[in-house]
Amino acid sequence: ILVPCNEIAEELGDKKLMNMVAIGALLTALPEVTVKDIEKALEGHLPARHKHLLPKNYEALRRGFEAAQRVLA
Repeated sequence: ILVPCNEIAEELGDKKLMNMVAIGALLTALPEVTVKDIEKALEGHLPARHKHLLPKNYEALRRGFEAAQRVLA
């Protein structure tokens, strides 16, 4: 699945989000795991001091998923 992860992460304002975009794209090939599953895992994994990063990570996941769906359509 070819998705412009770096470009999407830059559009979101943080190149570090590239990994989350890529995970979102990967989820299109793994129907057993949903975007919501990953969001719940992130929420449970991140320490309290990083919880403010969740919204951007969620957005990156969704954008990667949506971009991959467009490629596969």
